[in-house]
Amino acid sequence: MSNKVLAITAFVLALANSAASAKVVLDVTTPGSSFDGTTTPAANAQIGGPFIVSYTDIQPTGTGVIQPFLGLRTQNGQATQEQGYNTNADSSQLPLDDHRTPSAFVRALHVGQLQSVDIGGTGYIVFLLDANQEGNNPISLNQVQIFLSSADPLDNYSLQGADSSHDAVISFPSVSPTEIFRLNDQQNNGSNLNANTEIKVASGHGSGSGDMFLYVKSSLFGSDTTKYVTFYAQLGTPTGALNANDGFEEFSTRTGTFLPPQPPPVPEPSTLASAMVGLFVAGIMARRRSRRRTEVAAG
Repeated sequence: MSNKVLAITAFVLALANSAASAKVVLDVTTPGSSFDGTTTPAANAQIGGPFIVSYTDIQPTGTGVIQPFLGLRTQNGQATQEQGYNTNADSSQLPLDDHRTPSAFVRALHVGQLQSVDIGGTGYIVFLLDANQEGNNPISLNQVQIFLSSADPLDNYSLQGADSSHDAVISFPSVSPTEIFRLNDQQNNGSNLNANTEIKVASGHGSGSGDMFLYVKSSLFGSDTTKYVTFYAQLGTPTGALNANDGFEEFSTRTGTFLPPQPPPVPEPSTLASAMVGLFVAGIMARRRSRRRTEVAAG
């Protein structure tokens, strides 16, 4: 084989390897943006899947409305990233960047508390992210892992942290959980992973509106309603491009008191017209009754 052919072959292989190791960005910062993990050309959802991620600006989403199960805020000397998981651990033992104040929640979840929504004949558990960034700027969501276990892991965890070339991966050896979903493997630029996924999330109106829905197949959660659901997330940089720079981020899920998985539909024009006619007629009748009462009183 000639040197020229060898050089071309090496160039093509280099391009292929480069494309395979590139991080895929799912940008859900604009209305209508949505991605299906089954069709997006990325090696995401390494465990479980598929998933769907989509934009939302649903309001209101204050802490007292959505009843979050996980609140995160940059702390512990980390200026640009935040990570943590839900647990009933005592406030003095909250792990990582878990943030619990009188206005934010961090708490354990059970499978029996979750409600499935139907999308195209498939059931999904829906998770809502309400981001809170300086200037309402976007933020990177780089890792989500979901575990089922017979006990709350509390503050017992093992973490392979995020750095410039690795996404964070957490485990809980003390409770021997089953990992049912993982957005990314730990290494984000190597031969063992085609491409990791960064989700670019808007922060809308701060903590007043939701910003992203993550749908995970409900079949992954099994039928044992007593199992604990541990949800781990890492946001900011590394390894995403958009750091965490302001207030806390909150995750909630659809339970008996949670808001619908998407904003209520706008009424059809015909329905709206009927409603307007009804209001008009009601107004006329009210004025007639008022006039009669006035005439009776005058007489």
